[in-house]
Amino acid sequence: MGEAVRLLESVRRAVGRGLPIYASGETTGGSWRWWLPSAQVDYDREAGDRWDNGVVSICVGAMCRAWSEAGFVVQRAETAAGKRVWRDEAAHPLLDLLETPNPWYSGSVLWSGTLLSWMVAGNAYWLKVRGRADQIVGLVYVPHVQMRPMADRDNADGRELVTYFEYTPIGGTPVAVPRSEVVHFRHGIDPRNPREGLSPLAALLREVVGDNRAATYSVALLGNMGVPGLVFSPRDAGVGAPTPEQRRDFREQVRDTFSGEGVGRALMMPFPADVTAPGLSPEQLGLSSLRDVPAARICAAFGIDPLAVHLPSDQKTFSNFGEAREAFYEEAVVGTRSELCRQATRQLLRPDFGTEGRLWSDYSEVRVLQEDRDKLYRRVSEAYAKGVMDRATAKAELGLPVEPTDVGVHATDAASRQDAAQAVASLIDLGVSAEAAARAVGFDAELARDLARRDWEE
Repeated sequence: MGEAVRLLESVRRAVGRGLPIYASGETTGGSWRWWLPSAQVDYDREAGDRWDNGVVSICVGAMCRAWSEAGFVVQRAETAAGKRVWRDEAAHPLLDLLETPNPWYSGSVLWSGTLLSWMVAGNAYWLKVRGRADQIVGLVYVPHVQMRPMADRDNADGRELVTYFEYTPIGGTPVAVPRSEVVHFRHGIDPRNPREGLSPLAALLREVVGDNRAATYSVALLGNMGVPGLVFSPRDAGVGAPTPEQRRDFREQVRDTFSGEGVGRALMMPFPADVTAPGLSPEQLGLSSLRDVPAARICAAFGIDPLAVHLPSDQKTFSNFGEAREAFYEEAVVGTRSELCRQATRQLLRPDFGTEGRLWSDYSEVRVLQEDRDKLYRRVSEAYAKGVMDRATAKAELGLPVEPTDVGVHATDAASRQDAAQAVASLIDLGVSAEAAARAVGFDAELARDLARRDWEE
């Protein structure tokens, strides 16, 4: 509890120092309402909170789960074998901070909120929490609906795109937060307001509304015996029109008989009447396709094929679910991680930790990408075995540490059996199987098994 209190106090100190607060009308920042071309409906209002849409929620959830499979590293640039390569640092305080950003939730939860805001709004925010020595001791996710980038009146010429951020607590008054205390992840640039990113769903609000309405309609049909409604018309004019009480009682009888678990029951008509359905049946409406098209477009906004998130898909280029998942990870997850890492590097790693490197992703434990890594290892090891590249270049290509003794060493330089065995051992060290390494330099399988046991003296 004491640590939480100190963290709150540091947050208050962070947001309390610096710029004055200006009213919204005295700034050029602010939110925009989306009026789509040829639309007479305010789809921005109709869509409501984007994350309440089923398809959007599925995509955000899939992104968050896949995001957690990879880790983070801090890298520094070095020159090896004449090429610029990135080396992982053994440890870095930013990595510890991303693992435990604050006492209330873990790093995965921090990123989950960040991804939700990034995907649905195009803007995500972290508040930097500083300790007594002004160093960063915590990171707090701020919902995008409570934060916006602003420019004050003294910046009318626009020399500074953003001079501060306006944070509005729920039910509270706006607070000015210095620009240096916020990490702003933006999805591109919104041409209506260059201070903010552009929501991937900005042009798809009709699809979001359409999917919401189709979902509501489907549920209503299931609760109303599967048809949109019925009209009962007295067949015999001599019978006369039912009284208001009869109409009310009959309407309630129909509802009680056919709705909910009463679907399929028989109904005794109190008077002869013709029954017609004024609307279209689900088959006539093509309700399935009406839902599939918006779902596909919403998924496409995030770089996701519906098949990868278990939604109906007409995509024929994937032979199986595994290929769809790999494409999802490479296009959506890897691309998003790379972009957010770059922005975190510029706004957090370099200014607050003084590290001239970069925050990057570690995909070594991501199962769906292992096949690609295996292909890279095979390609590089074959090139090394054939003398196309030396050991230093091969290791640099694979992201492995390069030693000075690796420069100029080729597998084809081996002049004797023992030298060849050492060349095979080098391939094994690069991650190639013993059998494949042995075949690359002309050894037989039996010797390969010996090499796998590192029995060099035999």
